[in-house]
Amino acid sequence: MTRALSLLACALYASACSPEIEVGGVERCLLGAHADPESGETREHALESTDALAGRRLDLDRQYHFWEDDLIGDYERWSAGQGRVLALSFTGRHRDGSPPVRWAEVADPANEPVQAHLAEIAQQLAAFDARVFLTFQQQPEDDVPEYGTTEDFVAAWRRIADVVRGAGASRVELVWTIGSGVFAGEADAWYPGDAYVDWIGATGFNWYTGAAAPWRSFAMIFVGVEQWSAPHGKPLQLLTGSVESGSVDPLLSKARWLMDIVPTLHEWTNVQALLLLDDGDFRLDTSPETADAFRALASDPYFDVRR
Repeated sequence: MTRALSLLACALYASACSPEIEVGGVERCLLGAHADPESGETREHALESTDALAGRRLDLDRQYHFWEDDLIGDYERWSAGQGRVLALSFTGRHRDGSPPVRWAEVADPANEPVQAHLAEIAQQLAAFDARVFLTFQQQPEDDVPEYGTTEDFVAAWRRIADVVRGAGASRVELVWTIGSGVFAGEADAWYPGDAYVDWIGATGFNWYTGAAAPWRSFAMIFVGVEQWSAPHGKPLQLLTGSVESGSVDPLLSKARWLMDIVPTLHEWTNVQALLLLDDGDFRLDTSPETADAFRALASDPYFDVRR
């Protein structure tokens, strides 16, 4: 199936609800994607193409924002209006490539321009009558020392949590998100504390290139995340994807990689939101077999949050 799919066909898919899910409470999981537009493609069409590939409307829409962006704009209102939950990530990076807003500046209550912008973001979220997952600086470990230190990040995260909650944005859930590899010893240094986090998030990908980057299953990528997070009693939100191996070995199949996700989730019931990257080598239609596997995954009852 190509990405030039009919918008009319997409419009026929039923929207999913967005129930409140408590960690370990039910064996079902929200499913979403970040659909990156191809050249000349709108974000709306990109997401609807991913929906059409899935054969259903996905529950979550992952979007990324620069510092100066409005977090809630026409696109976000359109997406949420169709029944999706927005999973928004924003950063201190500027669109024009100028030096970023550093974490110490975000944390400093005396920094009036920065605090005014945070207050504006919080008001946008408070006025938005829909559930939102909010992440600040996804994978901050990749941004040291440009943005600051781990201590600076923790202070910035806590400041943002206080501002957003203080604005009355009661439908916003804060998703602290770092790379899956950081959980093997460094996660504690980045963690703002249970009081400042609603969900624990992690990103991890199967970058297979051969001996330099061996094939890794979904379970291999995230087992450390699942183990570290368990004592915190927070639901998990994972962002992931796989490349094609280019191998005839059936064990190195991207389609099989996708199909192995659900059996793992049946064991990890604290994972209650899964986001797939539909971009570049991680596109969900890089082969007919991969497209079929994604469609099968999306139709699995485990991702039917409407029941």
